[in-house]
Amino acid sequence: MAWQPARHIGAGRVNDPGTLTWNELATRDLPAARTFYEGLFGWQTEPVEADGSVVYVTIKNGDRINGGMMPMTSQHGAAPPHWLPYFTVASCDETISRVGELGGTLLAGPIDMPNGRISVIRDPQGAAFAVFEGEVDD
Repeated sequence: MAWQPARHIGAGRVNDPGTLTWNELATRDLPAARTFYEGLFGWQTEPVEADGSVVYVTIKNGDRINGGMMPMTSQHGAAPPHWLPYFTVASCDETISRVGELGGTLLAGPIDMPNGRISVIRDPQGAAFAVFEGEVDD
C-alpha cells in the first residue's frame, strides 16, 4: 500500500541541509513509467525535450517541481530501474569525506551541474542515495 496523507502531509521540512530535496526515477521505459505514476498518484508531469526527444520528465507537486524521471541508457549497464532520493548538503566534498569515515562508498561524483553539484553514495547496508549542493527552493 502506498503512503496516504492524513493529519501529516509528508515531509514537513525539505531543502535544508540534511533533508530531502528531490526524488528521481531511472527507467528503461519512460512513457510507461510516466503513464503509470500519473494514473496511480495523479501526478502532473512535464517533459523536457532536447533535439526533439524527451530526455527527462519533471514531477510536479502542486506548483512545485520535486522530482523527475530519466530514461536509462547504455551507460547504466544492467542496473534495474530504481528511485534515487536526493538530500541537500552544504558541501559535497565534506559529505563525501564523512561518508568514507562512516563506512559508505562514493559511487559517482561530485558531478558539476548547471544548478549545483551532486554525488551518488551507497550506505554501509548497500542503499543508494544522492546528495545535492546548490540553490534550492525556499
